[in-house]
Amino acid sequence: MRKFVQDEGLPWPQVYTLGAALANNYGVTGIPAAFLIDGDTGQFLAQGDDLRGPALARTIEKHLKPIPKK
Repeated sequence: MRKFVQDEGLPWPQVYTLGAALANNYGVTGIPAAFLIDGDTGQFLAQGDDLRGPALARTIEKHLKPIPKK
C-alpha cells in the first residue's frame, strides 16, 4: 500500500483495514468514501451525499471560515 500511495502521488492520509469494524464505525458503505474533516479539530463536518454532485459546493461553502479582512 505504501508503494502504491507513493507511486500515485496520493498526498492525503490512507486508511486500510482487513476487517469491517472501521467501516461500520464510520458508516462507510462504498469505496471511495468521502469525509470532510476539520483540519484543526479533527471533527467530522460532513460525509456521504453531502460531498457529491451539486451538494459538494454547498457543503464546503457552509463550512469555510471567513477570511479576516486586513
